Amino acid sequence: MRHMVLELSGYEVLDAHDGPEALRIFDANSVDLVLLDYFMPAMNGGTVASEMKRKQPHVPVIIVSASIDCFDRVRGKVDSFICKGNGPELLLAEIRKFLCTEARWIEDEKAA
Repeated sequence: MRHMVLELSGYEVLDAHDGPEALRIFDANSVDLVLLDYFMPAMNGGTVASEMKRKQPHVPVIIVSASIDCFDRVRGKVDSFICKGNGPELLLAEIRKFLCTEARWIEDEKAA
């Protein structure tokens, strides 16, 4: 279901089932934005986000979680935190915000 909302909005989705797989996909592909759940098998989303940010700090990382308790654990490691259950509109708006910012950053780098 979550993929369908993103794909119907025109986004290509790469899916990982756990933290180590997410890092392998991140390393092997050009990624514009990352959505992570905090609770994943083998490695939590905060740890995955920290590693991704270490490798490519300009790639926006959004944690989407049902647990507000993990917000403090990811503060400073991610670009945004969205609570599950708010509907797809908030998520899509946040994605658009970051991707528009990313596009401007790339254009600024080309012009410099």
